[in-house]
Amino acid sequence: MRSLVFLLALLPMLCCAPKPLAESPAQQRAALVERLELETVAMVHWVMNGELAPVNAPGSTKSAYCAGVWVSRTDFVTAAHCPEGEVYLMVQTRDDEVADTWRAAKLVSIRPLQDLALVRLNGTPPPHPVATFARRAPRPGDPLHFVGHVVGQTWTYGQAFVSAFRAQRPDADGDPVDTLQVSGPIWNGDSGGGAFDEDGGLVGIMSYVSHEAPLLGYLIYRDVVRKFVGAK
Repeated sequence: MRSLVFLLALLPMLCCAPKPLAESPAQQRAALVERLELETVAMVHWVMNGELAPVNAPGSTKSAYCAGVWVSRTDFVTAAHCPEGEVYLMVQTRDDEVADTWRAAKLVSIRPLQDLALVRLNGTPPPHPVATFARRAPRPGDPLHFVGHVVGQTWTYGQAFVSAFRAQRPDADGDPVDTLQVSGPIWNGDSGGGAFDEDGGLVGIMSYVSHEAPLLGYLIYRDVVRKFVGAK
């Protein structure tokens, strides 16, 4: 009987207990940016007198020149034009930059006509999330989020918007490929990075920008990237 009285007395407290506060839009955005930073790779090289130099050569400067997106524990996808001309293929994770370390990598596969390449790290990188593909096709007006290394400024967050889907549009080299045309501050150093929807789903890989119209860029479309990396 006493137990029943105790439970009846406790019931109002249980039913009226305050619910955990939902995350604010600002908190959700911060969590998304944190995740995208960890999913993003920096491809780095050393430059001396305007020429590529050996890794950490005296008098040289380390610079991030392209981005990539983790698609497995050791592999990331990037733009095919990023590894071109790179004698020493070196990359950094965000944790590596903090520790001022870098890692060797090797090219696994490349498809120049679609401006896509798959790169594998030598050894095991720090723990990191792996990108997942967007569940629905993006539409004009959809907001996009990206983290790249614009003009060497590593892990720079930006926003863009889908402008149009361009089926089999000639790319910067004149090769036809399905692209997303986007409006946003994408520039040199962002190539190879991912653009993501509001849920953090990958919608495309940054390929090139227009030099004739401001803030106009093109992404290799999600379905092309998915087929290239063999994702389901």
